[in-house]
Amino acid sequence: ADASVIVLLGPKVDLLPHELQNLDIYIRNGGALFALIDPGAPPSVVAFLERYGFELPDAVAVDPGRRLYAGEFVTFRASPTTEAHQMIISVNAPPIFSLARVVRAYGNREGVIARPILRTSASGWGSTDTTLLVEGKSEFDPEKDLAGPVVIAGEIAYEQDNGLGAQLLVFGDSDIANNKLFEQGGNKDLLVNA
Repeated sequence: ADASVIVLLGPKVDLLPHELQNLDIYIRNGGALFALIDPGAPPSVVAFLERYGFELPDAVAVDPGRRLYAGEFVTFRASPTTEAHQMIISVNAPPIFSLARVVRAYGNREGVIARPILRTSASGWGSTDTTLLVEGKSEFDPEKDLAGPVVIAGEIAYEQDNGLGAQLLVFGDSDIANNKLFEQGGNKDLLVNA
């Protein structure tokens, strides 16, 4: 109850039912949740976030046009959304995401505000190809893949009568916080702002 924010940093196993219940109570009482969710995240975590208005399709964001020089194509410089979110306005370089999952936030009901934060470029897409990491390449398949740009970070804010509405922030990549990428691009500034 005294937490300012709860962070789920790349969970690898399902949360226990009582953990999910306590997290649900925390959010319903106006809590703040910051979840960094990788592809292949535990089903209980994905289902929990979907209850609050996120859609986390099993698709990896690919952006060959924004990849790092000589880097693999699943590591790329993220782009701000059309309407820049206040979280990234002060970030001095594009954040670097690696092996990010697609994140969609929906706020189409009264009292719910959904904002996309970061995305691929228009030439990026969400790949559903399961051989992507083994083969090291992927081609856009309009029958299976999600056309770009695809969102990789989003926020949902719930308004409440007392003004202390819950806030959920989901990034489709926990690698941005690891020692390898933390100092790269605008990752450090982005994480501090988040």
